[in-house]
Amino acid sequence: MTPDNFDARVAVYCAIVAGSETSGRRTLIRNVLVGGVMFSPHRFRLGRDVELDQGLTNDERRIVEERYPGLTSSVHWLNDAERTEMARRLGLRLIVEHDHDHLQPLDWEAG
Repeated sequence: MTPDNFDARVAVYCAIVAGSETSGRRTLIRNVLVGGVMFSPHRFRLGRDVELDQGLTNDERRIVEERYPGLTSSVHWLNDAERTEMARRLGLRLIVEHDHDHLQPLDWEAG
């Protein structure tokens, strides 16, 4: 999978799950600083971290609802299994982290 093809697939994933990219390409040094592995897909534009809108705090939801009443309650939030299947269908591997989703190509080897 090329980085451009990966970018397009991640964009589709984000649109479906209501997520925003928070981390993309990293240098080896930045990757070490965040605890990443030597051959992290982030180093090659093939790794993305996505923060989900469903993880909004109560204060964040209040801010959104004041401006757009009903917006956060009208979204169908996908659970981990549904997001994993959506990613797989897009050719992506989903790794659910404690505060974000990590995406990479399905065939990316660990390490």
